[in-house]
Amino acid sequence: SSIPPVAVSSRPPAECQGYPPPLLPDFASSCFADVDFYIDEERRQQGTADSEERQPRLACTLTWCKDDLGASSAAGDGVASAPVEEPTIDDVRRTNVNSKTSSQRRPVVIVCHGFLSWRNQMLMSHVAAGLAQKLNCHALRFDFRGNGHSGGRWRSAGFDEELSDLRTVVDYVRNELGCEVFCIAGHSKGSAAVLRFALEQQELNHEQKSFIPVPYFVNLAGRFVVPGEFDIKTRFSKEQCGELAKEGKFTMKTFGGKEVVVTQEDIDERADASSAFVSEIRTSSVLTIHGSADTTVDVENAKMYDESIPRHTLKIIEGGDHNFNGLKFVGEIVVSIAEFIQSASKNGNRHVNIPRYGGNPFSQ
Repeated sequence: SSIPPVAVSSRPPAECQGYPPPLLPDFASSCFADVDFYIDEERRQQGTADSEERQPRLACTLTWCKDDLGASSAAGDGVASAPVEEPTIDDVRRTNVNSKTSSQRRPVVIVCHGFLSWRNQMLMSHVAAGLAQKLNCHALRFDFRGNGHSGGRWRSAGFDEELSDLRTVVDYVRNELGCEVFCIAGHSKGSAAVLRFALEQQELNHEQKSFIPVPYFVNLAGRFVVPGEFDIKTRFSKEQCGELAKEGKFTMKTFGGKEVVVTQEDIDERADASSAFVSEIRTSSVLTIHGSADTTVDVENAKMYDESIPRHTLKIIEGGDHNFNGLKFVGEIVVSIAEFIQSASKNGNRHVNIPRYGGNPFSQ
């Protein structure tokens, strides 16, 4: 079978100027490999005239099982070929096209980064790799617009734009890769897009009988936002607040040295934001994982999610900070997510056909 080439002009690099050097998982002894690609800007939202509102190019990394790439020949004759050592996204798509049914394709978990972060931040890359190996699935992580190697304008708020980015990625997995998305996880600010997607798909599910929803969502150290609680005096320096009052914006530098602009529009949007909508998420199961020693987003935020979301599981990691102490708790996070999915599938949520998972991939 032949397939039209996907709009991939190049591969996004593993490193990115303005961010700390990535510490990526070692797949040397694994059947998994990272496939870097762009979802190109040609896949724009329909009917938008303003270029600022169009869907920008998104940088993605797919942790893919190389065994699948050797499962069938390009001719679809059922003769196994050698696994591809450095697969491209076209190799992945070609393999899926040659699969007889969608049930033969492993499902995908999507991992979303947080504020001033990107897809190759070490927690994101290792959680994605751990879930792929633990659940015997594929995992996709991507840069929200304006972050990492993705196009578009960076914003301190931009909640609608990040929800749009997540929609684009889910659509790509379903329609370009032909795979089912069975879990979406988001860290910190990224959890806002994840939980908004959970509610949005619930509303779509009522309207479209054939719609297949994502059954599981994970909130990693997300803030439970209450309108009016965002205080710039506690978030930014006196000098930054003064510049904002005078110029309507100010520039700040990230940990890796990247300079970003915070505008009054961002401040107003964050001040008006609310997490109250999560109480309406009724058809999906949600897991919140939070560190007890988080000084950026207090653990009380996790308890608020637990009180608000009907089908909710709470996991507190003792001693964990906002980024879960680098890689210290990655194994515990991965195991918690896997056990949550297994438990939720037994307790009434839609079952996803995932091969039985094994031990903790980070225990050795």
